[in-house]
Amino acid sequence: MPERRTITWQRGIEQERVDWFVHKWCVFCIAYPEPADEAVRFYDRWAIENNRDYVEREDVAVANTFQARTPWGKWQPSLGAINQALAQIDVKWGLFDPLPEEIWLQRRMQVQALFEAAMRGGIGYASGTKVLHLKRPNLIPICDSVIVRRLAVQTRGNTYPAVAISCMEELRKIGMSGQNRAVLGEAKNYVAGILGSESAYAHATDVRILDAVLWSDTGERRRYWPLLGWE
Repeated sequence: MPERRTITWQRGIEQERVDWFVHKWCVFCIAYPEPADEAVRFYDRWAIENNRDYVEREDVAVANTFQARTPWGKWQPSLGAINQALAQIDVKWGLFDPLPEEIWLQRRMQVQALFEAAMRGGIGYASGTKVLHLKRPNLIPICDSVIVRRLAVQTRGNTYPAVAISCMEELRKIGMSGQNRAVLGEAKNYVAGILGSESAYAHATDVRILDAVLWSDTGERRRYWPLLGWE
């Protein structure tokens, strides 16, 4: 087993932390296994295999298995604008890329344009990012209500795109730490070693790993970690 690894970040004057990070990513992968039935679309498998060029009905269907609860009919009216904005975002761009500030701000503006095209007509930041993460998994995190609360993102008075952008920014701050990036890499390699390269989780991006562990290390879920002797 790997040693105890911790990621930390600053939230106001408070320092937040997640202990046993590598272990928690491993347990997440085991707790939410890929179905044996290949006919069942698995979210993290589809994140690898989908067509990254445009949003299609299957993407929304797969996101709905992940509790996105967003009907295809709500996406259809904006598909032209969504796919046009998506085409401006390189699939290789990463949320944790070390970039000059002006380049990051340019990329952020392009992501915001995508969010503004998608998050309308009843599509919120949670369902929107669950679909769009599939298209750009290195860059766009899943910003559901659990993650938004965990990162203390302000929702009152903000639009859905603004909340999603703020969530991205907070996760970027965490992932840009050299120490935290090293822990993310260790977590990825450890799970790949256990589950093998054929596992969808072995190909999860750093964004997905961080997002998933922060999601699982909250409230109701966190109270079970002491049973494993971790906290």
